[in-house]
Amino acid sequence: MRDRLAACVNVRPGMRSVYAWKGAAAHADEVVAFMKTRAGLSETLAAALKARHPYETPIILHLPVAGADPDTTAWMIAETQAPPVG
Repeated sequence: MRDRLAACVNVRPGMRSVYAWKGAAAHADEVVAFMKTRAGLSETLAAALKARHPYETPIILHLPVAGADPDTTAWMIAETQAPPVG
C-alpha cells in the first residue's frame, strides 16, 4: 500500500561516491534519489527510508524549498494527504 510520504521520487543512477567511512576512504556505485514531500512529513519519510535502506547510515538530507509554484505546492499537498474515506 502506498504510504503517501512523497508526491514524487526522481531516481538518478550512475553516481560514483567517494567518502570517508569508519576511518578509511571508501567508494561505491550508488543511486541518488530526490523525494518531494511536505516539510511536516520529512522526518516520517526519513524514518521510512532508514528502515528500508541497506546502508548502516544512508545519507538523507532535508533541503528546504525557498519557493514553489502554487500549482506544484497544491499537487504535492494533495498527493501526500490521506485519501478521503468512503
